[in-house]
Amino acid sequence: MNRSAGLVGLFLVLGGLSVFLWKAVVLELPLIATDAEGLWRIELEITARGTGRRGSLRAPLPSTGRGQVVFDERSAADRLLFTIRTEDGNRIGVFSGRLAGVHQVVHGFRVQLSEVTTPLPSHITRQPSPELLARSGSSTRDFPSDAPEVKTFLEGLWPSIPENRLDCLRTLFSFVSDEIATVPSSSDDALLTLTAREGSAIGKSRLLVTVLRAVGLPARTVLGLQLVEGQPPFTTQWVETWVDGEWVPMSPIDGFFATRPANLVALRTGSLTEIEATAVAAVGHRYHALRERLRDPVSGGFFEGASEDWQPLPGPRRQNPHMHLVEALLALVEVAPDCGALRDARALVELLGARWPRGCSTSVGASASMRTAVCSIKSTAMVSRWCRPSGSGLKPSASKR
Repeated sequence: MNRSAGLVGLFLVLGGLSVFLWKAVVLELPLIATDAEGLWRIELEITARGTGRRGSLRAPLPSTGRGQVVFDERSAADRLLFTIRTEDGNRIGVFSGRLAGVHQVVHGFRVQLSEVTTPLPSHITRQPSPELLARSGSSTRDFPSDAPEVKTFLEGLWPSIPENRLDCLRTLFSFVSDEIATVPSSSDDALLTLTAREGSAIGKSRLLVTVLRAVGLPARTVLGLQLVEGQPPFTTQWVETWVDGEWVPMSPIDGFFATRPANLVALRTGSLTEIEATAVAAVGHRYHALRERLRDPVSGGFFEGASEDWQPLPGPRRQNPHMHLVEALLALVEVAPDCGALRDARALVELLGARWPRGCSTSVGASASMRTAVCSIKSTAMVSRWCRPSGSGLKPSASKR
């Protein structure tokens, strides 16, 4: 091999490694096939009938943040121009242009979800900035924290507001969660919800934000999606309050406190508006979601292919792809030791060890590097030879060596 060919090969390797590190470190994309619990493909579909004038369709888009990694975003604008803007810290997708006839626009993305837990401190040591108080601590139309009704309510709880705001937080959350009835047909207004002791999900969320702001705790609503396998996703809302530099999630409807479940996608903070439109006679929208299944829950291992809508393709699980996946996972451990690759590699080795018992006299498709890699995993079966199984879901591939 001449020198120029070697340099080209080196540059290709370095280029591939730089792309890998950029995706893994900068974009924080999932590096390996993940369990079905956290990986989803979501699509927003908006249908609008325009008036023939120029206008726009606006929708909140999720951002990568705590508990969610958003990637692989795609859109179809249907004769309109699509742009993404940042407003008040939220990403907004805007489809703009002349709205004539019926338009069907789509924005899709994949998201990796995980549970978000925010332990509360024993006492508050950091105070919110004036900017934060102006944005999430002031009285507004939706959150009338300075209303006389709120003051009277707080005086009924405490003669004077306790200095320990964490006690206030727990007391107010319990009151709105347990003593305010959730009635879907009831009011979305915070004060009407407080007076009637019942309100819609939005009304209860707005009331919690209102009373938290009234005791000096910055708070805001969060618009999101709740994902349930086998059901269409539906929009939901919860509350976040700022405590000691962290936004603490809680829901007076679903009952979670300081922990956000792993089936929630945050779309925007502050506003609960889903779709905004101008120059349209009618508009509707819906979300689609599909949990991406890459693992085979029956035979173990991974599916080797999927359709465009991420349904597993039929066919046996073969030996060689899983062997190479183990090698790739072990290589990944060297650069990202805490990403869970070693755990996944160990599970695959145990699976292969069960399906290809030791003591076989024929090595089928197992390279020396593979045997070395497998044996480097501690506390697993020492699988050094791969033999044809009987009646297993995994099918060994023929060796060409």
